[in-house]
Amino acid sequence: MFRIDRRLLLHFDWLLIGLAALLVGAGLLTLGSLVPRLLMRQLAWLGVGAVGVLILISIDYRLLAHWAYVAYIGGLGCLTVVLVL
Repeated sequence: MFRIDRRLLLHFDWLLIGLAALLVGAGLLTLGSLVPRLLMRQLAWLGVGAVGVLILISIDYRLLAHWAYVAYIGGLGCLTVVLVL
């Protein structure tokens, strides 16, 4: 299972998370009032993103730093595909 270090919770930037949640909430309210059928779809993708963030913060950053060049090349490849298409 995922192990989140207790120090991570102590040094977490709660103000940033709170402000981001406020912006997401405002966007969801706006979307829900303008196009209600898209609200559930947006909430589903918000959940997918939240799970992705939880997975990333549970991984040791040194492991991520080890694969930084591979991720960089992969990102450049994705940008090139988007540019071509």
